[in-house]
Parts: sequence; structure tokens; C-alpha cells
Amino acid sequence: MGAELRKPRTWPWALVVLLLLALYVLTYVPFDNRTAVAALLNRMSPREARIGLMYVRLLRSGNTRRILASSDSAVINAKSLGAIRKLISLLPTGPGTAVNLVNESWELAGRSYVMLTYEVRNSHAWAELAITLSKHRSGMKLEGFRVQQFPAPPEQIYGLRLRGKPPLQYAALALALVIALITWFAAFTCALTPYLRFKWLWMIGIFIGLARFQLNWLNGASALVPIAFFAPPATLLKPAFFSSWILQMSLPLAAIVFLTRRKALTLAGVRAAAQPQ
Repeated sequence: MGAELRKPRTWPWALVVLLLLALYVLTYVPFDNRTAVAALLNRMSPREARIGLMYVRLLRSGNTRRILASSDSAVINAKSLGAIRKLISLLPTGPGTAVNLVNESWELAGRSYVMLTYEVRNSHAWAELAITLSKHRSGMKLEGFRVQQFPAPPEQIYGLRLRGKPPLQYAALALALVIALITWFAAFTCALTPYLRFKWLWMIGIFIGLARFQLNWLNGASALVPIAFFAPPATLLKPAFFSSWILQMSLPLAAIVFLTRRKALTLAGVRAAAQPQ
């Protein structure tokens, strides 16, 4: 009789999949805690956050002379005073007005730029203030800004709401849930399958989908990219504070193939392991 095969350990793979699942679930939690977001951004870029807040206070003060003196004269100058005053008038004012930093991005185009997005709100008015700062030898200057008012709190406008949507959006959401269940069931099954050859390759393939369908949950706009690779095969993400939830899904072909051929793949692995070295 041949020596009994030693069953390989599968729990490390299962632990990796469990950690990935935890990260996956966390992306579905609406991160609308403005205080936490502001604290995180301030800690990541303290200098830019401090300078940005200084310009926010300057804009809210309405002191156009100081605004012009602190800005890039090639972009913001005396000719744009009327537009500047009109934009400033859109910002909420009065007691109880709060300013929260909710997004930060960088751009390199000959010169370094930083874009800071703020939520300005009080009990009856809400607005988005986006400012662009450019780096000069003398320091950071105001390159431009824009203001957008909202008729209601942004969390109500851009929130993930299930009521009042057309049937096709519900069908898309149900299909995305099925794809997510197939993907994660295949991942855990793959992780716990002993004697599976090229397990790491199967694991990578399971988390990659073919083609991509995208749906804007707020307005129902959709797009299909037939030739694409997307990972993971089903996601529901909110890219920024002032943006709607985006539902994305793709065909989990590798997950389906693995689940339908698991027994054959396991048998092939057992035969390979039983062969004398």
C-alpha cells in the first residue's frame, strides 16, 4: 500500500479570503462622518489643509481686495470681481455655520495643484465649496474656486435610497447581489479545497470579472463596457462626498468555471499529489 496522502492546510487561505471580505464589506458603509473625514485629511496633509482653511475664511469674509492679493493674478483679477461676489453670496452664513473638509486631490500639470472640497452648512442652507491652490515659489496661491448650493442636505440627495426607483434598478441590484454571492462562495470554496493545483491562480481569477456594467443609483444612468476586466465582479461605491452611489458588476466567469469543475480539479490534484516524487 502507498503512503497516505497528507492533507494540506487550507485555513491560511480561508483567513486571507475572510480579511478580503471584511475590506469588501467596509466599502459598503457610507462614510459620512464629516469630523472623522476632516481629521483624516488634516493628518495626511496638514500644511495644505491649514492653507485651504485660511482661504475658505478669506472667501467667507467677502474681502475682495485681500482675495485678489492672495490669488494668481493670471486667473483671478479685477475683471472677475463680479463673478467672485456672486459666488461668495451663495455660501451659507450666520450662526451655527460649519465648514468641513470632505475631499482632497492632487494634480501635476507643469505646476503642482491641490484641490480641496468643503461642505459649508447650517440648519437651513447647504453648499459645496471647491477651491484650487497652485504652488508658487512664494507659497500657495488661490487658482480658482466654485460654489454649488443644495436644496437639501447632501446626505439626503446623494444617500443610498431604495424607495421610488424603477424596476430595472432593482433588477440590477439583485443581479449584483447574486454575482457577489457567487464570487465569495467560490473564493471560500477555493480556499478550503485541498489538493487544488494552482490555487493562487484560481483565487486571482475568481476576483476578476469580464466586461463591466455601471449604474448611477441617483439618476439611473448606465453604461456597458463589453471588453474589460473588473475586480471585484460586483461593487457598490460612493467615490466622493458630493457624489452618488455607483453600482458596478461584471461576469464572474472564473468563479462559475471553478464551481462547476471543482470535483474534477480536486481529483486531478489528488492524482498529482499521489504520484511519487
